[in-house]
Amino acid sequence: MQDYHPKTIHRAVPDAEGSLIRGKISKEMALACGVKSGFIVLFQGMDTNGTGFGKTHLDVKDARKCQIRDLGFTSVNDFVSHICSNFTEIRRGQKGRLGLCMEVSHRAIVAYIEPKSPPGCWHVVTAIPVRRFTDKPLWRE
Repeated sequence: MQDYHPKTIHRAVPDAEGSLIRGKISKEMALACGVKSGFIVLFQGMDTNGTGFGKTHLDVKDARKCQIRDLGFTSVNDFVSHICSNFTEIRRGQKGRLGLCMEVSHRAIVAYIEPKSPPGCWHVVTAIPVRRFTDKPLWRE
C-alpha cells in the first residue's frame, strides 16, 4: 500500500498550458443541478487497490489509458482537460457527484467531479469512456 501525504494528494495538477483550472460549473449549470457553482481542478490524488481519485488514480489503470489513447488523447491530463472544458451535459453521479458528459469519436465519455474545500472548487474524481448514457441530464447545453 502506497503512503500518500495530504499536501501531495491535494496538490492541483496544471494542464498543458499551465492552468490549474480545467473548467467551470457556471451559475446557470449549478442552479439546474441544485449545487454551487465553481471551478474544476484535477488534484494529484491517490489510488489504493483501484480506489482513489485524481491523476494518480487515473494513471494506474493501464486499460483505461489504452481506451483514452484509442480516443485520440495523448495523456490522462489531456483527456480530463478536454472533458472539463467541453462537456455538453451534466448528470447525477453517485455519492453526490456530478458527471460531466460528452461524446467524442461516437463514444460517450464522462468525468465525475465532487465539491472540495475551499467553497467554489470542484475536483475530478475519475474520468472514463462509457457505453452510453441512460439517465436524464440535469443540465444540457
